[in-house]
Amino acid sequence: MADPSVRPFVKLQVPLVGVVGGIGSGKSLVARMLAEAGATEAVDADLIGHEALRQPDLRAEVIRRFGPDGEIMGADGEIDRKKLGALVFADPVMLKKLQQITHPWIRRETVRALEREAGKPGARWVVLDASVLLESGWKPTLDRLIFVHAPDEARRARILSRPGWTEEMWKSREKAQLPLTEKRRLSDDEINNSTDLDALGKQVSYIIRVLGSHGLIPA
Repeated sequence: MADPSVRPFVKLQVPLVGVVGGIGSGKSLVARMLAEAGATEAVDADLIGHEALRQPDLRAEVIRRFGPDGEIMGADGEIDRKKLGALVFADPVMLKKLQQITHPWIRRETVRALEREAGKPGARWVVLDASVLLESGWKPTLDRLIFVHAPDEARRARILSRPGWTEEMWKSREKAQLPLTEKRRLSDDEINNSTDLDALGKQVSYIIRVLGSHGLIPA
Protein backbone atom coordinates (compact mmCIF):
# COMPACT_ATOMS: atom_id res chain seq x y z
CA MET A 1 0.00 0.00 0.00
CA ALA A 2 1.24 3.47 -0.89
CA ASP A 3 2.41 5.80 1.88
CA PRO A 4 0.00 8.78 2.11
CA SER A 5 3.03 11.09 2.17
CA VAL A 6 4.10 10.00 -1.31
CA ARG A 7 3.86 12.78 -3.88
CA PRO A 8 0.96 12.52 -6.34
CA PHE A 9 1.76 11.16 -9.77
CA VAL A 10 0.04 14.12 -11.44
CA LYS A 11 -1.62 17.42 -10.55
CA LEU A 12 -4.72 18.17 -12.62
CA GLN A 13 -6.74 21.37 -12.86
CA VAL A 14 -9.91 19.37 -12.16
CA PRO A 15 -10.66 16.69 -9.52
CA LEU A 16 -9.53 13.13 -10.12
CA VAL A 17 -11.97 10.39 -9.10
CA GLY A 18 -10.83 6.79 -8.87
CA VAL A 19 -13.09 3.75 -9.20
CA VAL A 20 -12.27 0.34 -7.75
CA GLY A 21 -14.16 -2.92 -7.22
CA GLY A 22 -14.00 -6.63 -7.75
CA ILE A 23 -13.77 -8.20 -11.19
CA GLY A 24 -17.27 -8.20 -12.68
CA SER A 25 -18.58 -5.61 -10.23
CA GLY A 26 -19.36 -3.13 -13.01
CA LYS A 27 -16.72 -0.61 -12.00
CA SER A 28 -15.92 0.24 -15.62
CA LEU A 29 -19.59 0.99 -16.29
CA VAL A 30 -19.70 3.25 -13.23
CA ALA A 31 -16.47 4.94 -14.36
CA ARG A 32 -17.96 5.63 -17.81
CA MET A 33 -21.18 7.03 -16.32
CA LEU A 34 -19.27 9.31 -13.95
CA ALA A 35 -16.93 10.48 -16.68
CA GLU A 36 -19.75 11.25 -19.07
CA ALA A 37 -21.41 13.42 -16.41
CA GLY A 38 -18.10 15.25 -16.03
CA ALA A 39 -17.78 15.91 -19.79
CA THR A 40 -14.81 13.56 -20.13
CA GLU A 41 -14.04 9.93 -20.98
CA ALA A 42 -12.90 7.51 -18.28
CA VAL A 43 -9.22 6.66 -18.44
CA ASP A 44 -8.95 2.86 -18.40
CA ALA A 45 -5.50 1.91 -17.15
CA ASP A 46 -6.18 -1.75 -17.93
CA LEU A 47 -6.57 -0.95 -21.64
CA ILE A 48 -3.38 1.08 -21.46
CA GLY A 49 -1.79 -2.02 -19.94
CA HIS A 50 -2.82 -4.03 -23.00
CA GLU A 51 -0.98 -1.51 -25.17
CA ALA A 52 2.14 -1.92 -23.04
CA LEU A 53 2.60 -5.44 -24.36
CA ARG A 54 2.67 -4.08 -27.90
CA GLN A 55 5.57 -1.69 -27.25
CA PRO A 56 8.64 -3.18 -28.96
CA ASP A 57 11.06 -2.84 -26.02
CA LEU A 58 8.56 -4.03 -23.41
CA ARG A 59 7.32 -6.83 -25.65
CA ALA A 60 10.86 -8.10 -26.18
CA GLU A 61 11.64 -8.01 -22.47
CA VAL A 62 8.42 -9.81 -21.52
CA ILE A 63 9.11 -12.53 -24.09
CA ARG A 64 12.70 -12.87 -22.85
CA ARG A 65 11.60 -13.21 -19.23
CA PHE A 66 8.45 -15.29 -19.58
CA GLY A 67 8.35 -17.03 -22.93
CA PRO A 68 11.65 -17.34 -24.79
CA ASP A 69 10.45 -20.56 -26.40
CA GLY A 70 7.15 -19.08 -27.61
CA GLU A 71 4.97 -20.41 -24.80
CA ILE A 72 3.20 -17.07 -24.27
CA MET A 73 2.73 -16.22 -27.96
CA GLY A 74 -0.51 -16.34 -29.91
CA ALA A 75 -1.10 -17.47 -33.46
CA ASP A 76 -0.96 -13.83 -34.60
CA GLY A 77 2.62 -13.46 -33.39
CA GLU A 78 1.64 -11.20 -30.48
CA ILE A 79 1.80 -11.97 -26.77
CA ASP A 80 -1.28 -13.93 -25.77
CA ARG A 81 -2.52 -12.16 -22.62
CA LYS A 82 -4.43 -15.23 -21.42
CA LYS A 83 -1.33 -17.43 -21.66
CA LEU A 84 0.78 -14.80 -19.94
CA GLY A 85 -1.91 -14.30 -17.30
CA ALA A 86 -2.11 -18.01 -16.53
CA LEU A 87 1.64 -17.93 -15.90
CA VAL A 88 2.01 -14.81 -13.76
CA PHE A 89 -1.23 -14.96 -11.75
CA ALA A 90 -0.19 -18.38 -10.48
CA ASP A 91 3.09 -17.02 -9.10
CA PRO A 92 3.34 -13.73 -7.14
CA VAL A 93 7.07 -13.48 -7.86
CA MET A 94 6.53 -13.70 -11.61
CA LEU A 95 3.65 -11.21 -11.40
CA LYS A 96 5.90 -8.72 -9.64
CA LYS A 97 8.56 -9.16 -12.32
CA LEU A 98 5.99 -8.44 -15.04
CA GLN A 99 4.80 -5.35 -13.19
CA GLN A 100 8.36 -4.07 -12.86
CA ILE A 101 8.67 -4.25 -16.63
CA THR A 102 5.31 -2.76 -17.61
CA HIS A 103 4.11 -0.48 -14.80
CA PRO A 104 6.45 2.50 -15.39
CA TRP A 105 5.22 2.76 -19.00
CA ILE A 106 1.60 2.22 -17.97
CA ARG A 107 1.82 4.93 -15.31
CA ARG A 108 3.42 7.41 -17.72
CA GLU A 109 0.78 6.82 -20.39
CA THR A 110 -2.03 6.93 -17.81
CA VAL A 111 -0.81 10.32 -16.62
CA ARG A 112 -0.78 11.58 -20.22
CA ALA A 113 -4.33 10.31 -20.77
CA LEU A 114 -5.54 11.97 -17.55
CA GLU A 115 -3.97 15.26 -18.57
CA ARG A 116 -5.63 15.07 -22.00
CA GLU A 117 -9.05 14.50 -20.43
CA ALA A 118 -8.55 17.25 -17.84
CA GLY A 119 -7.66 19.67 -20.63
CA LYS A 120 -10.89 19.13 -22.56
CA PRO A 121 -13.18 22.18 -22.79
CA GLY A 122 -15.86 21.95 -20.11
CA ALA A 123 -14.19 19.13 -18.18
CA ARG A 124 -15.51 19.06 -14.60
CA TRP A 125 -13.61 16.02 -13.32
CA VAL A 126 -11.61 13.08 -14.62
CA VAL A 127 -12.20 9.42 -13.77
CA LEU A 128 -9.53 6.73 -13.44
CA ASP A 129 -10.56 3.09 -13.81
CA ALA A 130 -7.87 0.54 -12.91
CA SER A 131 -7.96 -2.99 -11.54
CA VAL A 132 -4.85 -2.41 -9.42
CA LEU A 133 -5.35 1.29 -8.76
CA LEU A 134 -4.56 1.01 -5.05
CA GLU A 135 -1.80 -1.55 -5.48
CA SER A 136 -0.10 0.77 -7.98
CA GLY A 137 0.05 3.66 -5.51
CA TRP A 138 -2.55 6.02 -7.02
CA LYS A 139 -4.38 6.78 -3.76
CA PRO A 140 -2.43 10.00 -2.89
CA THR A 141 -3.22 11.36 -6.36
CA LEU A 142 -7.01 10.96 -6.05
CA ASP A 143 -9.50 13.53 -4.78
CA ARG A 144 -12.12 10.82 -4.23
CA LEU A 145 -12.21 7.04 -4.39
CA ILE A 146 -15.37 5.05 -5.11
CA PHE A 147 -15.84 1.36 -4.41
CA VAL A 148 -18.31 -0.55 -6.60
CA HIS A 149 -19.91 -3.54 -4.90
CA ALA A 150 -21.78 -6.47 -6.46
CA PRO A 151 -22.58 -9.87 -4.91
CA ASP A 152 -20.20 -12.70 -5.76
CA GLU A 153 -22.86 -14.66 -7.64
CA ALA A 154 -23.72 -11.66 -9.82
CA ARG A 155 -20.05 -11.06 -10.53
CA ARG A 156 -19.49 -14.73 -11.32
CA ALA A 157 -22.36 -14.75 -13.80
CA ARG A 158 -21.07 -11.61 -15.54
CA ILE A 159 -17.53 -12.94 -15.74
CA LEU A 160 -18.44 -16.37 -17.09
CA SER A 161 -20.50 -14.71 -19.81
CA ARG A 162 -17.35 -13.08 -21.17
CA PRO A 163 -15.69 -14.96 -24.05
CA GLY A 164 -12.68 -16.96 -22.90
CA TRP A 165 -13.14 -16.40 -19.17
CA THR A 166 -13.25 -19.26 -16.68
CA GLU A 167 -13.91 -19.39 -12.94
CA GLU A 168 -10.26 -20.28 -12.38
CA MET A 169 -9.12 -17.16 -14.25
CA TRP A 170 -11.48 -15.01 -12.17
CA LYS A 171 -10.27 -16.44 -8.87
CA SER A 172 -6.55 -16.29 -9.72
CA ARG A 173 -6.75 -12.67 -10.88
CA GLU A 174 -8.80 -11.56 -7.91
CA LYS A 175 -6.43 -13.35 -5.52
CA ALA A 176 -3.57 -11.28 -6.98
CA GLN A 177 -5.36 -8.03 -6.04
CA LEU A 178 -6.07 -6.40 -2.69
CA PRO A 179 -8.97 -8.07 -0.84
CA LEU A 180 -12.32 -6.43 -1.54
CA THR A 181 -12.66 -5.63 2.16
CA GLU A 182 -9.49 -3.54 1.94
CA LYS A 183 -10.59 -1.78 -1.23
CA ARG A 184 -13.86 -0.90 0.48
CA ARG A 185 -12.08 0.32 3.62
CA LEU A 186 -9.81 2.64 1.66
CA SER A 187 -12.64 4.14 -0.41
CA ASP A 188 -14.62 7.30 0.33
CA ASP A 189 -17.94 6.19 -1.17
CA GLU A 190 -19.66 2.98 -2.20
CA ILE A 191 -21.99 2.15 -5.06
CA ASN A 192 -24.08 -1.04 -4.99
CA ASN A 193 -24.38 -2.51 -8.48
CA SER A 194 -26.63 -5.44 -7.68
CA THR A 195 -29.92 -4.35 -9.27
CA ASP A 196 -30.50 -2.42 -12.49
CA LEU A 197 -29.23 0.53 -14.52
CA ASP A 198 -31.87 2.88 -13.16
CA ALA A 199 -30.76 2.24 -9.56
CA LEU A 200 -27.13 2.52 -10.62
CA GLY A 201 -27.77 5.85 -12.32
CA LYS A 202 -29.40 7.23 -9.16
CA GLN A 203 -26.37 6.25 -7.11
CA VAL A 204 -24.00 7.87 -9.61
CA SER A 205 -26.08 11.07 -9.38
CA TYR A 206 -25.78 10.89 -5.60
CA ILE A 207 -21.98 10.58 -5.85
CA ILE A 208 -21.91 13.68 -8.04
CA ARG A 209 -23.83 15.57 -5.35
CA VAL A 210 -21.32 14.31 -2.79
CA LEU A 211 -18.48 15.69 -4.91
CA GLY A 212 -20.22 19.06 -4.86
CA SER A 213 -20.86 18.95 -1.12
CA HIS A 214 -17.15 18.41 -0.50
CA GLY A 215 -16.25 21.39 -2.65
CA LEU A 216 -14.61 19.32 -5.34
CA ILE A 217 -16.96 20.69 -8.02
CA PRO A 218 -19.46 23.55 -8.08
CA ALA A 219 -22.50 22.38 -6.10
